[in-house]
Amino acid sequence: MRDFSDIGAIHVRLTAPEIRRLYATRDPRILSVVANRPIGGPALSNSTVLVNMPSAWNAGYRAAGQYIVVMDTGINKNHAMFQMNGATKITHEGCYGSNTSDRIYQSICPSAQPNGDSNFGTPNSGAPTDNYECAANIREECSHGTHVAGIAAGRASSSLNLQGVAPDAYLVSMQVFSQRISYPNLRYFNADLLAALGDTLILGTSLAGPNPVTVNMSLDGPLFAGNCPAADTAISNRVQDLISRTVPVIAAAGNAGNKTSLAFPSCIPNVTKVGSVLNDASGVSLSGFSNIGIPGNFSGPILLAPGQTIRSSSVRDINGFGGNTKTLEIQGTSQAAPHVAGLYAAVKATNPIMSVADATAWIVGTGSFPVTYALPAPTGTQTYRRIKVPNF
Repeated sequence: MRDFSDIGAIHVRLTAPEIRRLYATRDPRILSVVANRPIGGPALSNSTVLVNMPSAWNAGYRAAGQYIVVMDTGINKNHAMFQMNGATKITHEGCYGSNTSDRIYQSICPSAQPNGDSNFGTPNSGAPTDNYECAANIREECSHGTHVAGIAAGRASSSLNLQGVAPDAYLVSMQVFSQRISYPNLRYFNADLLAALGDTLILGTSLAGPNPVTVNMSLDGPLFAGNCPAADTAISNRVQDLISRTVPVIAAAGNAGNKTSLAFPSCIPNVTKVGSVLNDASGVSLSGFSNIGIPGNFSGPILLAPGQTIRSSSVRDINGFGGNTKTLEIQGTSQAAPHVAGLYAAVKATNPIMSVADATAWIVGTGSFPVTYALPAPTGTQTYRRIKVPNF
């Protein structure tokens, strides 16, 4: 059992007769019942220049003192891009997994509790699961979280001249995926995402000073043509709680190539939704794989960032696994989102008590420029904002 009573939710495992009795009672205190289910999968160099981050770095805007929570497949904390002041910049880690009663999925968390989770702070719980993901040669899933973290907050070093958007920010690794037993496949469950968001809330209140946390969810899921609070009320409520506590929540728009809908969890109200543009000389052409929707159908901005052919930190490369200087080119809205998460962290560092609404207003008004696309009906011609900070 997981207790989320502060947002009016609880996660329990019930037998079929117990579920039938639950529905038969029609208890008016129960507003909804949602099955814990697998929802979806894991969805530099030139790209940070397109966002004009070198100008910001040179002016001292490097997100010092901020924490970016990466909810993904885990981070290799020993990678060269995550070393800062002689130590890893991954300061906290956790793992969240589900063991299904039909034994289709199992938790991959170390020292897991009966619910499948590691206790938050368990050593190495936020690391990629080498014995499964990498041994099974799922190159991109194995490296997905490490790659995303490098884009958000990786640091250049003598051994690797790549740098993420917020190089002085700390990182928090939350591994939220479970393993499909019968064949190599990773999926995140809604109860595990909810638990990770809950620990993020606790983390933010435990750190000194104003809440320094930003959340990145480079996750994929079902498509929605507008706000989707009912897709999972508990997760939506937790997200609103975080945002009210000055925590920006950024999510990838998804890679189905849909031009009318966004993937869960980016469709949750007030989440910052991120689509992908080409990582070329101009960075304005919409990536063919990127989902995008009608801005007026969603609360929370739809921003664009480079997401195509992005080279970043990796657990393995085309030559195999091993070592702490591996890099890989991956593309997707998963790669666009951490550009935006890093930018939010850098903006928050300039004014630690800044609200999410104020940070968003600066990014939309000053830290981006308009791009207009003629998209298929019913979306039609719409204008979005592609992030790019001004010269400092």
